[in-house]
Amino acid sequence: MPAGMRPSEEGASEPYFPPRPLKRRWLFRERLRLFRGEHGTPSRDAVQADRPPAGRVQGSPGVSLVSARMCRVNRPGICHAQRLPENGRGRQGRCRVPSPGENRGSSCFKMSGPVKNRKYLFITAWNFWNKAPHTGYSPVIMKPVPEFKKNILSRAATPYRDLPASVYALFTATVVNGTGIFVFPFLALILTRRFGLSPKETGDILFLTTIAYVPGNLIGGKMTDLFGRKRVMMISQFLSALMFVPCGFLSDPYMIAGFVIASVFFDGITDPARQAMSMDVTRPENRQTAFSLIYMGHNLGFGIGQLIAGFLFAAAPSWLFWGNACAACAALVLVGVFIPETLPSREELELSMLSDSTEKALDGGLFRALLSRPRLLVFSFLITFYGFAYAQHRFALPMQAGELFGDDGARLFGFLMTMNAVLVIILTTPIVALMKRFAPIFNVAVAGLLFAFGFGILAFARSPWVFFMSTLIWTTGEVLNVTNERVYVSNHTPMSHRGRFNAVLPLVTGLGFSISPPVGGRIADLSGIPSVWIMVSSAAALAALGLFYLGVWERRRNFA
Repeated sequence: MPAGMRPSEEGASEPYFPPRPLKRRWLFRERLRLFRGEHGTPSRDAVQADRPPAGRVQGSPGVSLVSARMCRVNRPGICHAQRLPENGRGRQGRCRVPSPGENRGSSCFKMSGPVKNRKYLFITAWNFWNKAPHTGYSPVIMKPVPEFKKNILSRAATPYRDLPASVYALFTATVVNGTGIFVFPFLALILTRRFGLSPKETGDILFLTTIAYVPGNLIGGKMTDLFGRKRVMMISQFLSALMFVPCGFLSDPYMIAGFVIASVFFDGITDPARQAMSMDVTRPENRQTAFSLIYMGHNLGFGIGQLIAGFLFAAAPSWLFWGNACAACAALVLVGVFIPETLPSREELELSMLSDSTEKALDGGLFRALLSRPRLLVFSFLITFYGFAYAQHRFALPMQAGELFGDDGARLFGFLMTMNAVLVIILTTPIVALMKRFAPIFNVAVAGLLFAFGFGILAFARSPWVFFMSTLIWTTGEVLNVTNERVYVSNHTPMSHRGRFNAVLPLVTGLGFSISPPVGGRIADLSGIPSVWIMVSSAAALAALGLFYLGVWERRRNFA
């Protein structure tokens, strides 16, 4: 018999490819799928092909048979497989094979790979055992695998491949819009240092800007569901940007404050339309990745914008207003050109009512829709405690740094905020890639535990290194929470009420953020800042436990 051949069960010779020893660096976690019956039941996206003597082979539809290698059993229960790509660099994997007496069909696994965030190797052992455990073979069918680019940018972009084009357009528009957020971070400095208003007057103006956002948000939610996301967003954001233009020419601080308050009102109308549009262009299976990309785009743009705004505040203050307006209009151009109207049609709404999806449309008003989603209401109530804890990083954290380190406390707090911004950009991609396998509600529960631990250790902080460690922990929780909270809300929001839900629920969840500073201030006066951290840590931990229980309850009842 020629070398490299081995007799088959039918007496004919067949190619023999002895497996090479497995290398640790190419071994991946097996994912097993057991198939019932004599020949098993293939997965819904599988195709079958006859290939004697191993029986049947499974592969994804449209897979090119680039190479078919024989899979030989070295010992009972283990099948070694080998991939030989065009560049000659091999990868190996293994799949479990039933023992001769099990009679449970066969099992397989997919080898994970970095190529387009998909599985690229599919091995199946079909009716593997006929007579003896060492005489069976099974071919391996593989997709063509391009050479993987090893530069950092390519690896960072891997989780965000294959998203809809509208998501990339929203990401770009978010970066542009975030870059132009000049006015609000510097509004207090503009009113006090440039126009000489007192801290009390400045505080009243900032309070009015917050109040103006609420009616705009409620109006925008209703208009978004009635007239469409794109139409409402284009008109309201343009009016919001337009309000900044006269501010660059005015010298009366009260008139400037009036235009800024009007701008905030129109921005409140814009936000529900923007959030509903991001829900419309995504699906439950890619929302976590898409929302994390948009979130990272906002932080990236905001970080760049604050550097520009700091220069403009000193050199050309009027361009803080004009630059903000220009950036908002540029973002609108991107939305107008690359994103179509995403409002579901009447036919789509009626068709969704026949499904069992948690996003199916509902007839009736907002109050009835909210009552039909009790789990979402419980979720929003528990998230309020997260906002209560998170708000203290802007209130108790700088106060504690000042008490412990005096004048160096301000520099330490500035460094911690810079560290937070950098970590958000760095950690978003790996955290999403690591945690996307878990349900969003459990990820949000883990984020609460990180908040509890990260803020809790500040009660015992005496060294700057404790502040650095705390910032790393609670920033990780922030990324995990932001990239999963909206996913859960989106997956449980009726598609007919997305605008209104995105107007009301943020007001509920933001309540904790709003009341946290005054409550924390009173506790700090009574018993000191460490007591504040113990309080917020306990609140975050209790909310995390509640979310975990809600997730377990959903899983037991097979809720989405």
